[in-house]
Amino acid sequence: MLALVPLAALAMGQVTPALAAGGPSVPFGRVGGLPSVPPGAVSQGPVPGSQRLTVTLALRPPDPAALTAYISALSDRSSPLYRHFLTPTAFGRMFGPTTATLRAVSGALARLGLRVG
Repeated sequence: MLALVPLAALAMGQVTPALAAGGPSVPFGRVGGLPSVPPGAVSQGPVPGSQRLTVTLALRPPDPAALTAYISALSDRSSPLYRHFLTPTAFGRMFGPTTATLRAVSGALARLGLRVG
């Protein structure tokens, strides 16, 4: 549901500045429990409390199979969905998180003392 691992690793100062600044995208971590540190990460020490961090969280789609099927249909010439691309708004409605999920995530982050923008 929620990939908090990059956020937790950043908050603990356990990733290199290149990763923190949007370096290469590396799939790592797990949902729930304690975060795992990405392979090759080097601790840079604690992040000063005055330093502002901007973090983007990615939520898993509620129905990954439906998203995969849609993506496949986009490139299948025999599909009625062939090259029928969605607007960002339509994509969000079809494959994005629910309002309840967004509220739950925002609430969890706020309880951790983080400001959600």
